[in-house]
Amino acid sequence: MYGNIPKETLAELLLFINEKEDLDSIRELGTVSRQDLKVALEALARELQVQAIDQENNIELNQLKEIKDSYRKILSSLNEREKKLLMKGLLG
Repeated sequence: MYGNIPKETLAELLLFINEKEDLDSIRELGTVSRQDLKVALEALARELQVQAIDQENNIELNQLKEIKDSYRKILSSLNEREKKLLMKGLLG
């Protein structure tokens, strides 16, 4: 979330602004072209969408009550990629 705005909603807003607004003030700045800004906003929106999906799918393994303390210690040492691989293996 950014403030009270979920990542998914913010991504949709960025795509909407990118499509509907001409952003004439960008030309006045003279530092960034409209095309460069369009590409950047779209990439940012897509990244936010990916983060929102990852966040939805991310289960804090070391927080699960069913897991014994000894396993929690092992899980806490895994990085995010390793956790995802483990979850993929467990859930199929």
